[in-house]
Amino acid sequence: MRERKILVTILTTLGLLLFFGIFHITASPSRIDAHAQGSLPTPSSSDHYVYLPALGGKHASISRYMDTTDYSRLYDQGPAPGMSRGVSSSPPIEYYMYLPIAIDETPPLSSTSRYLTDTDPNYLLQVGCDEGERITGVDNIGLVLSFGQPWRQGDVEGILLHSNWNFRSTVAVSDSVEAYISGFYWCSPAVSLTLGVGLNNFGPAQYVSFSNGAAWAGMVNDINRWTRSYGYQGKVQVWGAIDIEGDTIRGWNNYTDTLPWIQGYDSAFDPTLGSFYANYGSCDSCPFTNHLNNVPLGFTVAQLYYVSYQARPAYPLPEIYLRTYWESGHEYPEINADQWWRISSYGATTYGVPMRFQGSMTQWAACLQNPSQCDPSTQNTPEEGWTGLYTWTKSDIRTSQVLTWSTDIRWP
Repeated sequence: MRERKILVTILTTLGLLLFFGIFHITASPSRIDAHAQGSLPTPSSSDHYVYLPALGGKHASISRYMDTTDYSRLYDQGPAPGMSRGVSSSPPIEYYMYLPIAIDETPPLSSTSRYLTDTDPNYLLQVGCDEGERITGVDNIGLVLSFGQPWRQGDVEGILLHSNWNFRSTVAVSDSVEAYISGFYWCSPAVSLTLGVGLNNFGPAQYVSFSNGAAWAGMVNDINRWTRSYGYQGKVQVWGAIDIEGDTIRGWNNYTDTLPWIQGYDSAFDPTLGSFYANYGSCDSCPFTNHLNNVPLGFTVAQLYYVSYQARPAYPLPEIYLRTYWESGHEYPEINADQWWRISSYGATTYGVPMRFQGSMTQWAACLQNPSQCDPSTQNTPEEGWTGLYTWTKSDIRTSQVLTWSTDIRWP
């Protein structure tokens, strides 16, 4: 009799969890994308799992995989601002449930992203090795090497480097990235690396162009082919990256002038190589608590959602710099995390597709290097930035997720 009661209890519990899981899938389907097809060697768990409340304070996890090898057939995520993307049919989906699973709420070890002022391969080889030796006790990290602003010299696409404005072609950028990867791999062969090759949307709009975006994606494709030829596949994944900001008064570009670069990247990136891009930008003047009518600088909420997640290659790795905002004696903690969560919530409400953040970016090290250039309120530590974003995303079951990476940017 006792054994029968135990069996009935177990079956009832499983039935309840399955019911809630099916309900959640029906009400708010997760994004299906090339991550789930194995194109990335170390996919973020946030792309595969939706975490639901279950009995005993545990969580049920439902994983959705594409049962197809046709990488070009990705789920349409609804009408996109400025660009439409549809597919003729949906690939079959297989559902898995793993019970129970606990979520680790400890911030991960932070990686070191860099604003670069040179493309010297010898220097990049050394800092890659330094980062590899520093990283221990984790399976994978993500980081960005930020090179500067888009530029073209004659018919050659490339960037103007941070600070000194020297031109570098995509070939020079590629050589330096390959040197960094070699250094990292030689000094940390056990840790998987996802590296974003970054620029921004700052400067004259004619250079934030379709051709520059396409050239950047082509460069990332080539680096990914190079990693495979040298046997780094499974340990190194290369993405593009772009710091998208909309403060046009200070020289950044709005949505209209940034969209050609996004379209160019989309036209040339190869999802079978995993050549996605990360938006490591800001959400300037975005809505937050008690300021829901705020309008983002240079973008609408829908446009920020599009360039950060709805565009085929796009994933968000947002800047979570701002600690606290004071207004009329009232404290608003973790404003940037609040703002980005609302962009994700917009996707959940409008399309049934919340943003899946790869992690968070902070600038704590850069501020320590140049304290006069940083307001104290923008000096989140990596742990504070990650915790702020995680806390806001888990406040809503639709947006709750695991944040895989934490990265902190410095000079150079």
